[in-house]
Amino acid sequence: TEAMLSVEEEPVVFVKKLTDLKCTEIAGTVTFECELNKLFSDVAWFKNGVELTENNKYKPIQNGTKHYLVINDIDGKDNAEYTIVLLGKNEKKCMSVLSVRASPKCNLNSDFSDNIVVKRGQPIEMGLSYRGYPDPKASWSFNDESLQASNRVRIETTKNSRANLTITKTTRLDSGKYVLTLENECGRDTCTINVKVLDLSLIHISEPTRRS
Repeated sequence: TEAMLSVEEEPVVFVKKLTDLKCTEIAGTVTFECELNKLFSDVAWFKNGVELTENNKYKPIQNGTKHYLVINDIDGKDNAEYTIVLLGKNEKKCMSVLSVRASPKCNLNSDFSDNIVVKRGQPIEMGLSYRGYPDPKASWSFNDESLQASNRVRIETTKNSRANLTITKTTRLDSGKYVLTLENECGRDTCTINVKVLDLSLIHISEPTRRS
């Protein structure tokens, strides 16, 4: 009597799949997590089909049968599809989506004050960085009235999330309250800068007289 025993190895499968995540804070951190039915280390992570390499931003972690992908310093570019692939002849994958939706937040730089004093004729230069996704719409107002670009007024929003306002050939009439408003589908934020333009004659009068 003869018999043949055939033993097949249990296939690797996901017992806990990736789930979609949402981040509501720019520069925040999220962690994708999945679990396999047994130890398996030959995996790769992908973002929109492009394989990720480990660095300060993307950190793959394995703890037993569990696999994690930690994403740091999140911004709008991280709004994407993420996939873990089990490499081998019977390749398996699991996909999920990171949705980044953050309300705007305006930041005053360390070298920039919310109170500016300039002499008449000098330019006023205001530059404020901000965060938010989708990219917020930026608008300026002066003394509660909408401020528009002109020959003296230059308004610019840069690709590195910075709102700039420059006013040349200033006069006393440029003194007042300037407000930057940022708004997207998630919310809004404002930042106020008070500007004072000094008349040159007043500056000379206030300067002390030097003794000979």
